[in-house]
Amino acid sequence: AYHARQTWEDGEKVVTDTARMRYTAKPQTSELPRAKSKKDEKIHLFSHVEDDFFEDEDEEALQHGRTTRTRIFRTGASTTARIHINETEETIRMAEAQKKARAREAARKHEEFIERQLQKKQRGEIAAKLFGNLAFVLLILVSVGVGLYYGFLLSDIVVMGNESYTEAYIIERSELELGTHMLFVDLDEAESNIAKDPYLQVDSVSYIFPARVRILVTERKAIAGIVGLDSNVIIDKNGFVLSMAGGTDISDLIQITGVTVTGFQLGQRLGQGNDFSTATLVQLISVLEEYDLIGSIKSIDLTTPLAITMTAHSGLKIHVGQATELTMKTEVLARLLPLFFSKGINSGTLYLSAKGGTVYSTTSYTDRTPINVVDDTTDLSQLPVDADGDGIDDITGLPYTPISTSDPITSLPTPTPAGGGDDFQG
Repeated sequence: AYHARQTWEDGEKVVTDTARMRYTAKPQTSELPRAKSKKDEKIHLFSHVEDDFFEDEDEEALQHGRTTRTRIFRTGASTTARIHINETEETIRMAEAQKKARAREAARKHEEFIERQLQKKQRGEIAAKLFGNLAFVLLILVSVGVGLYYGFLLSDIVVMGNESYTEAYIIERSELELGTHMLFVDLDEAESNIAKDPYLQVDSVSYIFPARVRILVTERKAIAGIVGLDSNVIIDKNGFVLSMAGGTDISDLIQITGVTVTGFQLGQRLGQGNDFSTATLVQLISVLEEYDLIGSIKSIDLTTPLAITMTAHSGLKIHVGQATELTMKTEVLARLLPLFFSKGINSGTLYLSAKGGTVYSTTSYTDRTPINVVDDTTDLSQLPVDADGDGIDDITGLPYTPISTSDPITSLPTPTPAGGGDDFQG
């Protein structure tokens, strides 16, 4: 029990092994107790153990003839324990090292994760900013596109120059539709569509920024009607064919005879080809329009192009002759015709082509009475008239004196080329 409480210096418990033994004591040479000497000291099992607590028991056992042998020894449990402890500590240290390594790795990964998260966040912020800028730019572009689209939708069509035709009719003829984008508005096609109506002359179809179209037209007025066998052809002052129909009433127009009604097309201008009659007709009507005599002329006869005759509404015949010097002849006619109307002269023939001056005759060509126009300042209020040919002025009763022009016609006229001399040739 005593040894059970003993431990080795390293902390290991003392382990004993005790065996009882009998023996016969040997006679002693001297009963006196011997002094103990170092030689009589007991030898211990382990040299490094110097305890002497066994001496008293050994002496008592020897006196009774028995002895007990007790061995103490080390089991190595402490060493194993220390080894185990060392291994455990090493394991712990390794585990702690591994834990620290894992912690460092985790910290590194965490830092990398944080860095990745920061980079991801930064990339997200950059992407969000770029997306925001892109969305803003797209919004602006879409807004501009929408503005351009809706801002350039045809919103108004302005019609100018029309008199009897309504704006709605001209817009309908153009086939332009409100709400059409200006990129798809074909102005040339609109002009062509309007021009299909022969009574409408399209001067221009223009674009007005940003979404308006202006149509400028001139209405063609019916001036003359060419009398044909099956149909009547109505033309304007420039010779454009306005209508081709049989039985058309042309009583309020200049009635043209002596022109063959063949090859005419609606909306086209006469006198563009080699037809001398139509070219002369267009030229003559143009001059009459210039001197405002359209309303005074009832008919024109072109049966003989070299002997053109006209009839005034009053019944006065006007002999034009050849289609030469039409401007001069028409100027003289414009001065004389009002005088004839004012005097009530509704018969006879006024010869504008007579050599030496303009001649008026109430009878035949051979009995014509010459009228000489001196200049523009000549007083024509008392026009000399000798209807009965007795040499006495029928109005004044004085001797008849013809009036001569300052520039008498001394040379034969030559025909005027077709379509020449006006502002409307092709």
